[in-house]
Amino acid sequence: MFKSFTSNDNKPTANGKPKGTTQRTGDSSAPAPVLLAGRLTLGGAAGTVVWGIYWAIVTLAFKSQTATYLVKTQHYSASKANTEVYASMLFVLVQALLYAGLWVWMGRMNNFGRNWSRITSTAFFLLWTYETYRAISGLSTYIALGNLIIMLGIWGFGAGALYFLWRPDSTAYFKATSQRA
Repeated sequence: MFKSFTSNDNKPTANGKPKGTTQRTGDSSAPAPVLLAGRLTLGGAAGTVVWGIYWAIVTLAFKSQTATYLVKTQHYSASKANTEVYASMLFVLVQALLYAGLWVWMGRMNNFGRNWSRITSTAFFLLWTYETYRAISGLSTYIALGNLIIMLGIWGFGAGALYFLWRPDSTAYFKATSQRA
């Protein structure tokens, strides 16, 4: 709206680059699609943490019903049933944190140009696709629907990351870094 009388849009700024261009931060020489895939993996990691928190909340919300069910069907004592419920909640939280860590690790390794991480990310995505498919086939309650919605969001982050990781300019970057190593 207001333009300075002393500046010119074509004149370089103080950092020597024309206005409107951005400088990459950090020491990564990765192309933009690889960096975008790295950001998408961080989104997938955050979604995975949300998924773990969702299941922890569901576990706590239905703790007494689950414990009663275990007492009746598995003939557990009340204390053992409660311990089993808390152990399953802890397992899900640890699992979610482990998966989130894998997301972050794969994103970092992809940004560094490690081709094995691009292939491993694809394999992890295929496993998550299968788990999401299983969640679709088990859709019978609102809890399962909430799980599916979160899983589809995580799946979307993975699909987006893989799209950018397998683009031609990303492939050239991965080939170039594998030849340097």
